[in-house]
Amino acid sequence: MHVAIAGIRRYLEGACPDYNYISCQKQMYSFNPGVAVRTDVGSFLENFQQSLAFERGGKTEEALYAFHRAFAYYRDEFLVDMDRSDWVFDERDRLREKFILVLKTLGDYFVRYDQHDFAINLFNKILEVDDCYELAHRCLINSYCAKGMKDQASRQFQKCADVLRRKLDIKPSSETLRLYETVAGR
Repeated sequence: MHVAIAGIRRYLEGACPDYNYISCQKQMYSFNPGVAVRTDVGSFLENFQQSLAFERGGKTEEALYAFHRAFAYYRDEFLVDMDRSDWVFDERDRLREKFILVLKTLGDYFVRYDQHDFAINLFNKILEVDDCYELAHRCLINSYCAKGMKDQASRQFQKCADVLRRKLDIKPSSETLRLYETVAGR
């Protein structure tokens, strides 16, 4: 821990050598109160909350920009190198769920404006995070159909069915099955 703190201090001193960013009192490290600290997690959550507030207020354009900013701040899983603490897993899951909501909402906006290529990219990103998220599979099927790519829509259904069977030992929902039957023309 001391070595890590020393490295952080050296890094921060490069920005302003005369300022003491980190203090140690009673064997506890903290940032000095005058230091404004911004983190990617904090910025992600701030923009996420703003986007929801804008949506509730009917400010669609502002909400869309806030969702985009939230998306930009989510770089990777939370504390990806720390796998020994339950609180890390809980926080990682909480942030991942919010990120999926950001992706889903942005994807829905793009679908609404017939920007299916962008929507497809976002729904695929959801599946990179959680490949069992059935709603994202359905959104992809719908977007592929909207672009006239029925073969790709059918393949997406098959991917959905395979991953649900393999990972969860379940079949696609009746809603997903109905969508597939519509795509397949049955």
